[in-house]
Amino acid sequence: MIHPRRTIQAIVFRDWISMTRSPVLWVATSGISAIVGLIFCLIVNATHQSDALSIMEAIIGFILMILVPALASKPIIDDRQIGLEEVVFASSMPTSIWVIARWISGMVATTLVLAATLGIVVAVGWFGNPDLGKIVTAYLGWIAMGSAFAAIGIWAAVIGRGAIGSSLVSLGVILCLWLLAPLSVLTSGRFSELLRETSVVHHTYGFEQGVVVGSDILYFVVLTIVFIGMTIIILNARRLE
Repeated sequence: MIHPRRTIQAIVFRDWISMTRSPVLWVATSGISAIVGLIFCLIVNATHQSDALSIMEAIIGFILMILVPALASKPIIDDRQIGLEEVVFASSMPTSIWVIARWISGMVATTLVLAATLGIVVAVGWFGNPDLGKIVTAYLGWIAMGSAFAAIGIWAAVIGRGAIGSSLVSLGVILCLWLLAPLSVLTSGRFSELLRETSVVHHTYGFEQGVVVGSDILYFVVLTIVFIGMTIIILNARRLE
């Protein structure tokens, strides 16, 4: 008998061990900490502190766009390479449990990546007088964004069939969602509004300004559910083949 909670815990724990033993995660987190710290110092010397924080929020969002899908998809690709994926889907485990567990693993990776940026927050608090409310909402926005990006990374890993293919697919989808806001300026009417409301960028403005808007949270929740749902549908179709 399959116990959903224990099964999810086992998969997440296995992915955690895999991630911590791989140099990819540690290179990514140390790299993001060093790069973000360096860029922040350069920006602070050239602009006002509040402007520097806004720029840093955009930079971290861009880094999440690249790193989170790659980290979320890595355990799936690793399992496929050693043939474990076929063994799992030949069992009685529900596909939904497997997908949700992989999404949780992606959220763990997101948390670790964001933890690598906390040194910047400490430095800002030590040397300046930042708006802590904006910093807290920024992290809430990054977590919501990471949730959607992890779901996209898992979906891309299922259809991409390889590390490079999965990365290109996830990056392409996220870039499309990212660019919808600039494209909305070129149009008008309801179509322009639709493009703007579908864009990732549009739903990050509030978090950057220190405001938590329900529609922004809902956007990332829906985006997460859509890609998790599509992943489950694809995998269920493969199990029936």
